[in-house]
Amino acid sequence: IVKDGIYYYIIGTEARVCDNGENSYSGDVTIPAVFTHNGQTYLVTYICSGAFRDCTELKSVFIPNTVTVIASGAFSGCTGLTHIELPSSITYIDLSTFWGCTGLTDVYIPRSVNAIYSGAF
Repeated sequence: IVKDGIYYYIIGTEARVCDNGENSYSGDVTIPAVFTHNGQTYLVTYICSGAFRDCTELKSVFIPNTVTVIASGAFSGCTGLTHIELPSSITYIDLSTFWGCTGLTDVYIPRSVNAIYSGAF
């Protein structure tokens, strides 16, 4: 399901932000905490592996506190990404999550993060 330019994969009452098949995310992206489709409301809880991979025109991403998992490589190769603020709902930064994000100058890591895995940045 694509809504407001973001591709979602639905599992029950929850939604995952996943690769849109085109890697065309750009500019400033705001992931909503919830979205509605066909009268059903879904809680956004997960960012899939490779969801934003190689989106070189992506500048910043806002991730809501409803997201509890950002899978490995979710933002790898996003060379234009300069700012990201992780929500306090995140407890670890997975393998290669921000690998190759050479433009990152501003990263907010909340105190809730208790592990940063190899090659995360």
